[in-house]
Amino acid sequence: MRIEAASVLHSHAYPAYFQQCRADGCEYYSHSQATPAVFYQQVLDHAAGHHLPPGYVPTQTWFALDEGGDILGAIRLRLGSTPFILDQCGHIGYEVHPAARGLGVAGRLLAHVQQHGAPQQDGGWLIICTDDNSASQRVISRAGGVLLTATAQGPGEAWLRYYHLPSRRY
Repeated sequence: MRIEAASVLHSHAYPAYFQQCRADGCEYYSHSQATPAVFYQQVLDHAAGHHLPPGYVPTQTWFALDEGGDILGAIRLRLGSTPFILDQCGHIGYEVHPAARGLGVAGRLLAHVQQHGAPQQDGGWLIICTDDNSASQRVISRAGGVLLTATAQGPGEAWLRYYHLPSRRY
């Protein structure tokens, strides 16, 4: 497995990844009505700081790729803080292709961001996951994330907010 910053080189692999993640209900993809090509152009634009919606900041995206160049997972690092980021999505967001879950992809992606990502002004990042996502909770905790709060979002649902420091140990 290798990890690379999202670029035009991955545009051939992105549509299948996008469609599978959307079909699996990944929130990042499920709310968009865009085609995979349009959505991917937005990913590239947002990395460059172009065409950012209100409340968004430039966002670097990396992919975990298999030997054939297929995307196994993605991680996004939002480069700044806004109320939307602090309350809704955190500085780091990631997902793993359903067929690649349990293979350590999320942990490798998070370790990559720890080593290569630019920290926020206070030195760390906020990561948010739902209380029913035990796999993500384990990944964040193993990488040194510290649980800050659990916030109810509705009946039977809560968001867990973790503070996460970069690490240069990898």
